[in-house]
Formats: sequence, C-alpha cells, structure tokens
Amino acid sequence: MGSFLKEMQRFLSDDLYDLDKRLSSIVSSKVSLINRISKFVIHRKGKQMRPMFVLLIARCLGTVTETTYRALAMVELLHTATLIHDDVVDNSPMRRRFFSVNALWKNKVAVLIGDYFFSKTLLIALEHKEYDVLEITSRAIKEMIEGELLQAEQSRIINTSEEKYFETIEKKTGSLIGVCFATGGYSALQDMAKAQELYTLGTKIGLAFQIKDDLFDYEPQKLFSLGKPVGVDIREKKVTLPLNYTLNRVSESQRKELLKVIKKKKPTNKELAKVTEVVRETGGVAYARNKANEIVTQAKDALSDILPESESRKMLFKLIDYVIQRSV
Repeated sequence: MGSFLKEMQRFLSDDLYDLDKRLSSIVSSKVSLINRISKFVIHRKGKQMRPMFVLLIARCLGTVTETTYRALAMVELLHTATLIHDDVVDNSPMRRRFFSVNALWKNKVAVLIGDYFFSKTLLIALEHKEYDVLEITSRAIKEMIEGELLQAEQSRIINTSEEKYFETIEKKTGSLIGVCFATGGYSALQDMAKAQELYTLGTKIGLAFQIKDDLFDYEPQKLFSLGKPVGVDIREKKVTLPLNYTLNRVSESQRKELLKVIKKKKPTNKELAKVTEVVRETGGVAYARNKANEIVTQAKDALSDILPESESRKMLFKLIDYVIQRSV
C-alpha cells in the first residue's frame, strides 16, 4: 500500500507540494510556543488522504482553484486538531511513531493548540469571505463533537444497537471525509446543492474508514505504528461493529461472559484475547469487513453517476479502495 500512496502523491504533486508551507504560514503566531509546536506537528504529517480527497473531487468536477487550496489547508488543520485532542482524551504518548503533543507539552497546552488549529480552520474561510465553505466546515465540526459525545455516552451504557453505532461513526468520522468531498466539489462548482450531495457520499466513505479502524482491534499483532495494542477499543468499552454483531448473536450465557469482561475496569490481556477470539469465530470480523465493502460499493456507484469518467475519478476510486484495504 505504501507504493500506492507514493503513486497518488506523484499524481497530485503539483497541488500538494507546498501544503506544509501553506499550513505553516496559516498557523504562524507571535507566540513562539505556538510556532514551535506547529512546526513539530506539521512536519510529522500523515498520509494526507483527506487533502487528496479534496483535490481529486475538485479535479473530477473542474479545475483546482484558490478555494481548493484553502480547503486543503482547512481539512488538514481540522484533522490535526482532532488528533491532538484525541491523544489527550486517550492519554496516548505516541502519534505516528513520535511523541504526541500532550506527551511533550502536557495536556493543557495540547488542548489549547488543538483549539488554536480549530479556530484557524474557520478563520481561513471567514477571512476570504467564503461563507458557504465556512458553513460546511462549521456544521461538520458540530457533528464531530456530537459523535465523540455519543460514543462516550454509548460506552457508559454498553449499547449494542447497530443503528446507534452507525449514527455515532457517521458523525464522529464520516463528517470529516464529508467535508473533504463537499469542499472539493464546491471549490470547483460553487454549487451548494452539489456540495451537500458530495458531503453525504463522503460520509459513507468515512463509515467504511471507521469500520476498518475498528477491525484493527481484532488483528493478532500489535499495531505499533498506530500506537494502539489489540483490544484497546474493548478496554475503552467501545462496542464497535464486530463486537456488536457478536453480542447480538451469541447465547445469553456467552453474552453475559463477554459483557463481564467489557465492563471490567482493567481486563487482563488474556481476557481481551478471549473476547477478540470469540468475535472472530462468530463472524463479527467478517461481517464488519463485508459491511465496509458494501458501503464503499454503494458510494462508488453513486459517485459514478455524478463524476465524469477521467483519470482523476479512477485515482479517486483507488484511494477509496485503499481506505478499507490499508494495513495501518
């Protein structure tokens, strides 16, 4: 999969090459601590899949504009802010094989830096009077926060409703991919109706992305590159799709045994391994994987109806496939 991302970066190189420079300029501040942390974060960028989605949608529907470039910066800053806050919430010391912001500068500073990036995300659109883009992004931020709080609520009561699970991840994860599709489309067409249609399809890709992340919890190896060991979602009492499927299909006695482990304050590694084994054996992993594939197929079919055939659409579909095939 690494070779595919390099291929994608080459395909989009003309439009991606100075993204880091743009981001550094946008977040620049008279406060030296902000500049120091921003430099640390920006230079340790991830795969840049979200900016890629913005560019590919814009290319499919027209040309890349200054609005597109601003959208690239917005989604990357928004994503970075959520990661910084996630590390604080999860008390995670690592991010992308480096120390996290909270590990180096403590939680208070990390929260404030995340807030600073959120504010800069919205100011990009406001300062250029791109109010439609501001509306798209602001609504998505609201959805993301609601999704996180929904997940926290569901974790407390160990909810096993598949409907509630999808509602949660649509807000928590789907909304950010939705922003990528919507702002990319809007930057090319200046059409809010089309942007909303693309937002809906982007959220579907986000659902598949989250389901894939859920499946990592049931891999036999530890995902050091993600900074998360197997069973981390179970430790946090998150009933993700594979586990939800199993809990709703095993016998009542098995269900009680599984819930007993999930509800424990500190389950042992052996107990977690047993839960993941049961989930795999009862078809929870296969069900989640098939559901992700089904969602992606539906989204690609719908995108085929609204995006003209082109090399950019071909690359977009390859990137979507990568979302549910990636190993990390």
